[in-house]
Amino acid sequence: MHIPDNYLSPSTCAVMFAAMVPVWTIAVKISNRTILFDENHTIAADMPSEKLLEDIDLLKEVNLVDQYYHCHQGAGHKHFHDHNF
Repeated sequence: MHIPDNYLSPSTCAVMFAAMVPVWTIAVKISNRTILFDENHTIAADMPSEKLLEDIDLLKEVNLVDQYYHCHQGAGHKHFHDHNF
C-alpha cells in the first residue's frame, strides 16, 4: 500500500496540535497590541492597537501621518495624509 504524499499520521497530528497550543495562546494575548518602530528602528510604542491609532501626536512624531492645511476648490481645511512608501 502506498502512503500518499504529505500524509501525517493521527499521532503526528496530535503531537503537532499539542505543540501549537502555547503558540496560539500567546498569539491571542498579543494580537490586540501594536509595536510601533520609529525611523531609528527603536520601539516608539507598545500598546493596544486601538489606543495607538487614537494617538495622533505619536503618529506624527514617528512620521506615519502628516497634517496639512490647504485648500480644495477655495475651501481651506486640514486633514491627515499617510506616507506612501
